[in-house]
Amino acid sequence: MYERKPQFECLVPLNETARGERKATLVIKNAKLINVVSGEILENTDVAVCESRVAYVGENADHTVGDDTEVIDANGKYLSPGFIDGHCHIESSQITPAQFARAVLPKGTTSGFFDAHEITNVLGLDGLKLMLEEARKTPMAAYMQVASCVPSTSAEFETNGASIGPKEVKEAFTWGDDMVALGEVMNFPGVVYGDEKMMGELEETLKAGRVADGHYTWEPDSVRLSAYASTGISGDHEVTTAEDVIARIRLGQYAKMRRGSAWHDVAETIKAHTEHGINTRRMMLVTDDRSPESLVDEGIWTLLFATPLNKGFTLSSPSKWRRSIQLKDSD
Repeated sequence: MYERKPQFECLVPLNETARGERKATLVIKNAKLINVVSGEILENTDVAVCESRVAYVGENADHTVGDDTEVIDANGKYLSPGFIDGHCHIESSQITPAQFARAVLPKGTTSGFFDAHEITNVLGLDGLKLMLEEARKTPMAAYMQVASCVPSTSAEFETNGASIGPKEVKEAFTWGDDMVALGEVMNFPGVVYGDEKMMGELEETLKAGRVADGHYTWEPDSVRLSAYASTGISGDHEVTTAEDVIARIRLGQYAKMRRGSAWHDVAETIKAHTEHGINTRRMMLVTDDRSPESLVDEGIWTLLFATPLNKGFTLSSPSKWRRSIQLKDSD
């Protein structure tokens, strides 16, 4: 199992490594660091890592190098935080979390928010727990969501393997801090018109201090979309036009702009920024569903970010720097 300790357990080792009293696990030297906080590219920067966390960032990490430290000379190459996929279904790739991590980690995606609603519709909470426990064994940071619509329709239309309601949502949130959200709330009519089950699931989510992810496909209007957003649903990936993006952001939601194997929405949705001037702080790029061959051939970063860059998206703010790393030469 890949151990990622909580930060409070790492305070002393990180502090000692930064000072050089404890030697680093890994040191990367002579990198062009893309600082996504300040918006700078910092030349000739060293980074020292203690176990799974960064302990030191600066001009010279030699004081953290010991006999057992792995040292990598970046030789002027770019160094960037990994990409976080803001909405993804691992099962759509027809592989397990471990194999998904094996496919995406070498291509720059290091974490994601995963809604395992396909396996949950078949196996219920047991299936969700299987996904969570396997993901925990990988270096990929997997932030899991509790499927909100199980069954996805009703017994009239499907033979389902499980049923999820407020009680099950409450239970799943006791499994750990990496159960972070209620998965995409596809029953948006039920939310808008106050369905008891959906409102109960949302209530348990907010009680647990978690967030709720969205799925809203009606044309945006002030009454129904406001009713949906008022329940605490914080984002939506079913945006296909610039107008959809603008409507969500104006209500404080995150607009999750999608470029997966089936849906190619980003060419249109990015116009909310490039043509309408909407601030990008609540815009996210997500994949939703990816076929296994596209993961291997294209990864996630390169395919996802090529479209907005080709549509006039500029790397002018800190949040955008990290997206450039695999689209730029290292010289």
